[in-house]
Formats: sequence, C-alpha cells, structure tokens
Amino acid sequence: MEGSIAILSGDGHLIASSPELASAVTAGGQVMEDKQGRLGFRDGETQKSFAVALKALRVPSPQPIPQIFKVKTDRHRTTAVLQCLLSAKDASDPKNTAFLLVLCKRGSLEGISKELLRQHYGLSKAEAAAVLAIASGSNVSEAANKREITTTTARNQLAAAMIKIGVRRQAAVVAAVSCLMPRLRLGPPEV
Repeated sequence: MEGSIAILSGDGHLIASSPELASAVTAGGQVMEDKQGRLGFRDGETQKSFAVALKALRVPSPQPIPQIFKVKTDRHRTTAVLQCLLSAKDASDPKNTAFLLVLCKRGSLEGISKELLRQHYGLSKAEAAAVLAIASGSNVSEAANKREITTTTARNQLAAAMIKIGVRRQAAVVAAVSCLMPRLRLGPPEV
C-alpha cells in the first residue's frame, strides 16, 4: 500500500488511482471500494478518520488545510494525507470538489532528496532536513535530537521552511512534501 495515490471526487468516488492502490483494493487489503464506487477503509477506526477528514475538507475555506490520519495495517504503520485539489465556491457540493489521497509508510518520506526540496522551495540544507524529519513522522523535539541541535534551532528552521513553502501548519508541510513523492503514476482505476 506504500506509495498509493488516488484522486477522489467530493463524495469519495474514485476518479483515478496509482497501480499500488488499485492492487491494494483488488487484493482485499485495508483499502476498499464500495458498491457505489466510493473509496473506503475496512478498519472501522480508519474509516471514521477518513470520513472526518473528508468532512473537514468540505468546509469552505480560502486555503484548505490538508488532513492527516493513521491507517491501520497488518504489516506497518501507514499515514494518509488527504488534500483538496479542486474546490469551487461551494465546497460542500461534492460536484465542486476533488481530493488527493496519498498513503505512505511512516518514515518513507525520508527518501525525498533534500536537493529536490531545496530546488523546489528554495530551502537551506538545514531547513530541508527539518522538513524531512517532520514529514517522516518525527516531532520537533525528536528531529532536534536526531540532528543533534537544540529544539529551538529545529523549531526556527522548520518555521523558516514553512514560510518558504507557504504553509502555516505542520500537517500542510507533510502534504506539500508528500506531493513531491516520485511515485505519482496516476492512471484510470484498475478495480
């Protein structure tokens, strides 16, 4: 399921998906498609988190905040990032919205090159390291300890990076970085 990506309509219908997601649905994994063609999760707690994330993104907002939730799997910890791709004035109408869903194993975002972040967003090496640490599931204190710097320095580097990326919340940093993942091979759903 790692690297799985889907584009969903406002009411959760699958518009397009990566081959990884299509095979996860077909193989009877944690991701499923119901009879109406809406994407969902077999685990009740994960499905509830997904529904809450969809509902939060349907609230009209000039800059929707990406929603992050955990997906229960048998093998490893997976994180889901749900981000609004398209929203008209009335985001509560499913016909006016589309969402990007990215599923990745916790820690897999570390594979994104610091250089890619530096080029794309103009980050310094330290800022890119701070962003990758947060995007990989560490909190600021853990990131500081791993990099052997103070928590204040790590927080300042992350704050500077967030300004350059154009986001205000750490969840939005994760969404921005996950959108740079190299596995964005989208095609029509194969389910």
